[in-house]
Amino acid sequence: MTDRPLNRHHWLYRGLTLKDILTFVLSLLLPLMLGIFTIVISFHEQNVVTQQRIEDRQLAREQHKQDLNISRQHCGQDWNTSFEQHAQYKEIARLQRLQDELKHELDLNISRVQRELDKEIAALKRAQDNDFAEKRQNLSFSQSQHELDVALNRYRDILLVSYVKMIGKFLQDSKGNLSVDSLIHNLIRAKTLIVIRQLDPVRKRHLNLFLYEVGILTYGQSPIVLSSADLNDIDWMGSNLSYISLVDVTMRNNSFFYCFLIGVDFHGQQTDLSDSNFYKGNLQHALFHHTRLHRTNFTSANLTTADLTRSILEAKAIIECSYFNNASISKEMFDHSRISHVSFYRTAAIYSTFRKC
Repeated sequence: MTDRPLNRHHWLYRGLTLKDILTFVLSLLLPLMLGIFTIVISFHEQNVVTQQRIEDRQLAREQHKQDLNISRQHCGQDWNTSFEQHAQYKEIARLQRLQDELKHELDLNISRVQRELDKEIAALKRAQDNDFAEKRQNLSFSQSQHELDVALNRYRDILLVSYVKMIGKFLQDSKGNLSVDSLIHNLIRAKTLIVIRQLDPVRKRHLNLFLYEVGILTYGQSPIVLSSADLNDIDWMGSNLSYISLVDVTMRNNSFFYCFLIGVDFHGQQTDLSDSNFYKGNLQHALFHHTRLHRTNFTSANLTTADLTRSILEAKAIIECSYFNNASISKEMFDHSRISHVSFYRTAAIYSTFRKC
């Protein structure tokens, strides 16, 4: 029994035992399996590589599509951006042109304004220069005028003093009676008229007061007749000129406020007392016949027994609160005069008119 199994395990096949065959088969099986495994692995790897390649291609296609889409988007965005930039560039260019035009127009306006300003400054400077020259000329003229006035006043003073001395000499030589010598009388009249023409109203007043005080102009003492003499604009305020004789004399705009003019002789067709004022003057027995009394003011004056026969008192004379008692106003015209609170007691107003009073 022990030989059979031994024989079964040790039988020969062409001189090879089963063990050898099995060993041989086993020795071939391992490389074969390794080869098969290797081939399988190779096929698997190849499949994996192929699948990976396919996937890579698919990924590449998708990536390419994505890249194309991105590229298209970028192109669209770039085009939009380019269009927007182009529009922005156009807007910037337009704004730049507008700014340049505005700057150019502003420069023109500034130049025009500067020219106008320069003209105005030049005109103002010329005006200032002219004004300065005119002021300097006026100052020079004023200085010259002042010097002329001073010289003229000095001359008038000298003239008045010389005249007073001359009259004093005549009075001394004639022992106070100039009417004795008609030649001296006429000489004094002529000299007086010449001097009066060269004097101002203030010195004319002094001259007439001097003549009145020495009796040359006193009514009833053969006074000299100063007919046509200019005695306008003299202020006699408060003076006592009673019985003074100024016949046919021009005495416009004289002021006789509060003056004593009793018995004054202002008669004559050439005597003109227009615009004079006898406010509160005492004119009793005054002679005004044929005298011009336009716009003369007799407010509160006393003309008792005054003679205004044929005097011209129209043209808005003012006679208020005055007294014409026992006065003679025959053929007097009071037309357009303002008469209120006036007393005409025992006054003869024969043929006198009071139209529109």
